[in-house]
Amino acid sequence: MHIPKKKATVSYVIRDEEEPLNRSGVNALRVDPQARRLYSAGRDSIIRCWDISSHDGYRYVRSLEHHTDWVNDIVLCMDGSYIMSAASDITLKLWDSRRGACTSTLRQQQDYIRCLAYSRHREQVASGSLDHSIYLWDLKTLTSLTSTNNKVTTTSLRGQKDSVYSLAMNEAGTVLVAGGTDKVLQVWDPRTDEKMMRLKGHTDNVRALLLSPDGTTCVSGSSDGTVRLWSLGQQRCIETFRMHEEGVWALAADEVFQTVYSGGRDKKVYAIELNQGVDGSMLFVADAPVLCLTPDLCDPQESLWVATTESSISKWTFDPEACDDEEEEEEAGEEGEVRVGERGGEEREVEKEGEEGEEEESVEVTDIDEYAPSCLMKRTVLIPGGPSIREYRILEDRQHVLTRDSNGHVQLWDILHAVKAAGLGEVDLEEEVSRRKSPLYIPNWFSVEIKTGMLNIRLSESDCFSAWVMGANVKLDTATPDLKLNLGATAVESSV
Repeated sequence: MHIPKKKATVSYVIRDEEEPLNRSGVNALRVDPQARRLYSAGRDSIIRCWDISSHDGYRYVRSLEHHTDWVNDIVLCMDGSYIMSAASDITLKLWDSRRGACTSTLRQQQDYIRCLAYSRHREQVASGSLDHSIYLWDLKTLTSLTSTNNKVTTTSLRGQKDSVYSLAMNEAGTVLVAGGTDKVLQVWDPRTDEKMMRLKGHTDNVRALLLSPDGTTCVSGSSDGTVRLWSLGQQRCIETFRMHEEGVWALAADEVFQTVYSGGRDKKVYAIELNQGVDGSMLFVADAPVLCLTPDLCDPQESLWVATTESSISKWTFDPEACDDEEEEEEAGEEGEVRVGERGGEEREVEKEGEEGEEEESVEVTDIDEYAPSCLMKRTVLIPGGPSIREYRILEDRQHVLTRDSNGHVQLWDILHAVKAAGLGEVDLEEEVSRRKSPLYIPNWFSVEIKTGMLNIRLSESDCFSAWVMGANVKLDTATPDLKLNLGATAVESSV
């Protein structure tokens, strides 16, 4: 059977030499309490490191750049000495965090790698992909690879039939939980690769998972808008929390696994006390849908680092004044209506799951947003992000591209020289396109991607050398009017 040759593709990003600011949403945050560092995994394909011991709250340290698409998740390994990253470029990368160097690139999976889970005691990482696969990676093996000893072995967990969006593993590496589009929690023993159970209850994609340190309790967040608490010993859901109005995308827990923080599409972040059995307290409302959150283990005050679909990162800290106000209002409320919940302006139900064969007990909860302050946390640190490109137009001269960013600013880019030619400010994009119409017909020889928030130019073997022009129609110092130029070849030469 004849297998057609795959067309070669070359791409390059037109950007500043150093990009200290996130240019798009941030998918993952991790805190290294020993080095007092915050790591962010961006949709702009870059992992950034921040010093959070600074008096200003943060200081940019460095960027880790090898991925070419969204970085979807990161984990800190070996006491923060290494970082494992998973990306939509279908690669896993291992980084030396102290040197900021990529030491290994792993290409075992065949689709976007969405999530990672880490076992501290076994030094093992699990990776989950949209290709329905879950792989286990031994970090001691990966960190000992050399140019001669470069054979990588991995274990694949069988039985996953749908895309994997979330993973969680306990510190001992004895329990691994996976969630995804099948709406089910799949539970394995990673030591034997044996599937132990399937937990049903969610009605949509399981986007976030947490596992207690001892591996007996799991918390899940789903696009169905619920957070569920599961007992793995009893193999059932023991509580369902319904305070979110839309999908739950992010979960985090305190060090003792008593308080769980949740955030998602509705922009709201809640704190759930697992031993109280009531819906969580709303802590604050973010500026955009929440993609990830993590406790600041370097701060003695209870605080969270939070990232959204926008490019900035915020630190939110408990506000004692807001807590005092809530206590006063709760005391005042005792004289009148009895209120069980702590947030939300509507009646909801917190479901207590009964034993098998028993009816579920429904407890009616009336929350008190009408009475309580809207936030228990205040923003204390803001790491600003840069603007991301949201829209583009390829001009008829096939040498320039106009873009509009998230701030509404329009820029003109020179594709041949791979530079930004001009910033045009807040002008009408379509009017600028009309002003630059060309009487010449020039075929397309490149394509544009703006998924990362930056201008990515892609050259395909099939058409990148299809555009020829006379030197009089090209703004090149070396071009004479009667010289015939190939635009693709000129762009490749200038970018080398």
